[in-house]
Amino acid sequence: MSTNQLTYHNNKLLYQLVLRTPKSDSTFLYFTLEASEGLCFYSTLDFEAGSQTRDIIISTPIEHKQTLTNFLSPLKDSLSIQLIKEQTILDQ
Repeated sequence: MSTNQLTYHNNKLLYQLVLRTPKSDSTFLYFTLEASEGLCFYSTLDFEAGSQTRDIIISTPIEHKQTLTNFLSPLKDSLSIQLIKEQTILDQ
């Protein structure tokens, strides 16, 4: 890999969302995200024991922002999903 390719890779922009969903809906959301292999990656943020909600951080390369948005949009009709944070970050 050339120096230019490394520089580009190290400075790639990511679109990132933090969604809050009831614990009861989180399993289906995880399953749906897994089924979209390659579209995004995600992680559950720390939560207190007994919490009935889960905050999930979802990231995708900036060029897939619209695809991810379109993918998540219909889920809002069947799951309780609250947008907590939306940002573009530098992937380091």
